[in-house]
Amino acid sequence: MLSEKWISAALLLQLCCTGSGSCGKVLVWPCDMSHWLNLKIILENLADRGHEVTVLVSPDSLIIDYSKPSTLNFEVIPLAQEGDFFANKLNDFLDLATTVMPTMSRWQSARKMQEFLLQLTGRLKLLCESVVYNQSIMKKLRETNYDVMVIDPVVHCGELIAELLEVPFVYTLRFFMGGTVEKYCGKLPAPPSYVPVVMKQEKHRN
Repeated sequence: MLSEKWISAALLLQLCCTGSGSCGKVLVWPCDMSHWLNLKIILENLADRGHEVTVLVSPDSLIIDYSKPSTLNFEVIPLAQEGDFFANKLNDFLDLATTVMPTMSRWQSARKMQEFLLQLTGRLKLLCESVVYNQSIMKKLRETNYDVMVIDPVVHCGELIAELLEVPFVYTLRFFMGGTVEKYCGKLPAPPSYVPVVMKQEKHRN
């Protein structure tokens, strides 16, 4: 049997041959609700591995609780108009998704969803302007020198922020038809396996 001395030497040699990694700085443009629950797990794992993760968050976020202690850093976006806008729209969306759209054809459902999303445009525009036109926030983000930006494509403006900061970005999911935007703009790999996409109902899961 090998002596403890030789075992220790072998372990030391393995450690010396192990490649080293470097930690980076990650800026996140998230979407609320279930999208955040899925993304949060990934971000917390990144933080546990030593990466610096900063999340841009709206003050009226529904479930992104930036007031609790966390391994993630939160940059709260100051808004001129605050209130229960997203909470009210959530109730509208739940009624639309569970009561209205199931009775419609695919085309009618798509049109109805488009109408709902257009109602959110004004609020999302305000959220975007509150970041890109805020010189103090943009200055702080630039000085941090982020390595990459993680963007949920459901919420507009993430791409613009990444462009202004001159950092590469990746999308959190395939949201657009055929995944073309995510593949060519967000650099998200397109796996060969079947992955469900939006605007497609899975009847066998009902």
